[in-house]
Amino acid sequence: MNTLAGSSAITGQQSGAGPEHTMAAHVTAQPGSAQYCPQAAPGVVISRLSDRNGVYFIIKNPAASTYYRLSERDHFLWQRMDGTRTISDLVVAFFSAYGSFAFERVTALVAGLRDNQFLTDQSLQSRNATRRVAALWQTFLQKQFAISGMDRYLADIYNRGGWLLFTWPAQAIFAVVSLVGVVLYVRLFASGAFSVTGAQRSFASSLLWLLLLNLVSILLHELSHGLTVKHYRREVRRAGFMIYFGLPAFFVDTTDIWLEGKRARLAVSWAGPYSGLILAGICGIVLTLWPGLVINGLLYQFAFLALLTVFINLNPLLELDGYYLLMDWLEIPMLRRKSLAFLRSGLWTRLRSGPRNLSRDEGIYSVFGLLSALWTVYAVLFGIKFWQERLAGSLTNLLQAGGEAPDVALALAGVLISLMFIATLGTYPLQIAQRCVRGIVCYCSATIIGQRISRRVSPQVEPTADPVSLSPLCERSSA
Repeated sequence: MNTLAGSSAITGQQSGAGPEHTMAAHVTAQPGSAQYCPQAAPGVVISRLSDRNGVYFIIKNPAASTYYRLSERDHFLWQRMDGTRTISDLVVAFFSAYGSFAFERVTALVAGLRDNQFLTDQSLQSRNATRRVAALWQTFLQKQFAISGMDRYLADIYNRGGWLLFTWPAQAIFAVVSLVGVVLYVRLFASGAFSVTGAQRSFASSLLWLLLLNLVSILLHELSHGLTVKHYRREVRRAGFMIYFGLPAFFVDTTDIWLEGKRARLAVSWAGPYSGLILAGICGIVLTLWPGLVINGLLYQFAFLALLTVFINLNPLLELDGYYLLMDWLEIPMLRRKSLAFLRSGLWTRLRSGPRNLSRDEGIYSVFGLLSALWTVYAVLFGIKFWQERLAGSLTNLLQAGGEAPDVALALAGVLISLMFIATLGTYPLQIAQRCVRGIVCYCSATIIGQRISRRVSPQVEPTADPVSLSPLCERSSA
């Protein structure tokens, strides 16, 4: 692997330039054009890290609170994005340094940097109808309400005693409680001594109690993520309340932990599910030792919801805590995206030369990609079938039976949320069509530049890069 020195911090060029100057002097074409001139945003900082694959860089834009992962070759290109070089110039510079043609790599990197606000000309970002529709649905179905100063509050909690949770005696107690308590709870669950729905008289009151207990479980889950980030002296960029598919939840953005090494990232991802195991374990012990407590019914429900959250979050096929644990353990960033890309473009070619010729990473891509694809198809079909048959049927029965007003209102709200979910799936074909059009434009531009370079020497084509955006995909938020 080629070695390229990286600096510890990067600041953008011409930080005092206004928007008119930027647009007139540096933006001569649209991002898909070979004559477009990318310029790095001011104030960007960088962290140089390494894993089993070698050196890589994490850049951060403090003004926009966005992160991006760069390989050494991407970092080479990033250092030359000063607003004076076109995409064509960057391709030529890359060819001079590495001897390979990299138009697709450069355009993909520039597009990713623009989307994550690492370039200064954000006012020219594409605003087509597809993106506006997708953004509208995203805002409606997932809206976050950040609370200012949460990083300071979490730091105070950690400094005033939260650090004790990370000492080895506390960790030993947590391990015993989670193991013993969960076993005891499973025994109670199998015995049927308690009901998950509780003893409430109506559908509305039962649902409201479950929602309230689930909120408490999510709050403690996210608090565990946040305190672990502060344990490693990193920043909690944002935290607060959110609406996710119409349901209340909390979120903690732990993206800043990507500036740390593998161990810290694994600890932050594991903290949320581990807190659920500990809380469920405490409930299981209390229910077993003191079976006559008045609050035991609520403790039973709370433990059930905590374990359900653990089960969902540890599923590596969902982009939640389990996925990030697997990704960091394997040291393969953007595992899902790379796996699906390998299924589309590289798997069948490699299989024709023999399955034994697959590398370690290609084997992982194959297995994880196939499982992810199957899971996605299953989840979409199951979700549509569930909303259509179960929820709509329940609403019909409730209306025909003349249910109470709160019950009917909650059922109507559930149907509305399900319809929005199904409508959101309809934006995917539009996004696929958009990528196809963009690919045709890139191909035409690449042909022009390739002819320019081929006049000098026949180049080796550089494989398309997979620049890894770390925001918002790495935000840990539960719903």
